[in-house]
Amino acid sequence: MTTPPLFGRVLLKILFPKERREEIEGDLEELFHRRVERQGLGPARRLYCRDLASLFRIVRFQKSRTKVRRGDGAMPAYFQDIRYGLRTLMQNRGFTAVSVVTLALGIGANSAIFTLIDATLLQKPQAEAPERILSVYSGREDRPFSSASYPDYVDIRDRNESFSGFAVYGSIGVTWNTGEQTETLSGYIVSGNYFSVLGLQPVSGRFFLAEEDETPGSHPVVVLSHRLWVERFGGSPDVISSAMTLNGHGFTIVGVAPPGFTGRNMVETGDVWIPMMMQAVVRPPRARFYGGMDPDLIERRGMRWLKMFGRLRPDASPEEATSSLDVIARQLADAYPESNTRVRFTVYPALQGDPGAREALVPAATLLMVVVGLVLLIACANVANLQLARAAARRIEFATRAALGAGRRRLMRQALTESVLIALAGAVAGVILAAWTTSLLVPTILEANVLPIRLAVDPFPSSRVLAFTLFVALATALIFGLAPALQATGQNLTEGLRGSDARRRFGLRKALVVCARKVPSGLQRDAERVEIAGRNDVRADDMRAPLRRWLSAVDENTGSASAAAERRDPSERCRFDAR
Repeated sequence: MTTPPLFGRVLLKILFPKERREEIEGDLEELFHRRVERQGLGPARRLYCRDLASLFRIVRFQKSRTKVRRGDGAMPAYFQDIRYGLRTLMQNRGFTAVSVVTLALGIGANSAIFTLIDATLLQKPQAEAPERILSVYSGREDRPFSSASYPDYVDIRDRNESFSGFAVYGSIGVTWNTGEQTETLSGYIVSGNYFSVLGLQPVSGRFFLAEEDETPGSHPVVVLSHRLWVERFGGSPDVISSAMTLNGHGFTIVGVAPPGFTGRNMVETGDVWIPMMMQAVVRPPRARFYGGMDPDLIERRGMRWLKMFGRLRPDASPEEATSSLDVIARQLADAYPESNTRVRFTVYPALQGDPGAREALVPAATLLMVVVGLVLLIACANVANLQLARAAARRIEFATRAALGAGRRRLMRQALTESVLIALAGAVAGVILAAWTTSLLVPTILEANVLPIRLAVDPFPSSRVLAFTLFVALATALIFGLAPALQATGQNLTEGLRGSDARRRFGLRKALVVCARKVPSGLQRDAERVEIAGRNDVRADDMRAPLRRWLSAVDENTGSASAAAERRDPSERCRFDAR
């Protein structure tokens, strides 16, 4: 007797369990034999294969639907929420635009301020193993974080046993004569081992040699910052060994610092670095300048104008460095009582930046974050008020969905998903606004000389700024989206389905700051567009008659509709997703 193809029986064994496979296999085999008698073996085989393909598609579809219904496919359900939320927001462009712009202003202000905080207080020094670098300050008990003199630095460099390298630097400002104009550059006068202690490598050329840090005035060389090299010299390697006129003296360019490096101090930016032995040229004596009219600051132990730092040896600890510096401080106090009496040396982790700048910036940064935080709260209140009005306009939709079996958790998830989408859109616009504001604000502040320091701020947001913005966006979505979600999902089904005004029971709107008095008329479209998709893809038009019968039953009963819904068997409740 002619039998169906062997691969068909194998496929049935894969798709179905034994108890169901025998019944289906028997039906297909009987149908196959009938077709053989009527149409012949060839057409029967083709039709048999067609039936198997159709059966395979049906089984695959049912498995995917069952997976979502059982909760095993949480991500596909979330994707449905996202897709429906995007479609709903696009249908209400006025509401979406107002909400996104409002949140963009609040989130953008927070991102802009946090960008400044990240650049000045949170950035790590650009150095090799920065956790092994310690700043060393010279001062007395009442002012421990003060500057040091160059002779004190030389003594610590030569006597200490805890640092593998010890360097010093000081801030300077020099005039650069380009031949066409004269401009002021900020920079540093540094010891010859400055870059080697930091563990940096030049992009082009070299850094300072040991002999360039021995004889005063003998080696007029300069290292350029990467920014100055790119902006003013076009990033050309031919600039090495070329001349540069600073303070009226000729200097030779010997190297270029790595990208992003603007100085060891995170709150300042440098354009040039010059050896310490050129102090008489780049920091000459002048009136009202620290050091007075003394022409030779590197020889005066009492002139404290430099900052010191060192790299710990692998086997040394900060406590051992402190003990070693205490011994050196006592030795210097005995040897130079006029300048070093009661002077001590204090170590401070380089990762924490400059303590003086931190002391000045932290209160200002805290105040600014509080102010922009309040701005964000006001924005959240305004958007929450719009969401409450929108939830009231959608009360029929949510009541209908609840009546058909959607739980409160499911409805709240949909409402919060829409809030998250609005918050993320506001975050993207806020980051763009923050970058644009920072790029305009920082140069304006620097040109106006409002601050005594030159901030090194990259307007492009770092990963830390992006993470902060994402956190703010999610927190914002929770703040302005939770109350509307509770209101929309907590209403009485009878009142919601009848279109009763549920807003009178919810007094939170009276406590919120009103952003707009009139909600765009497009919000009403949400209540008129309810699409239901059940297990058999039931359309909204097909559900009208059952809904009318259900409402009639509610009218005849004295109990509430919500109680009737709770009495139903959960396994028989219609699962649906709004599409």
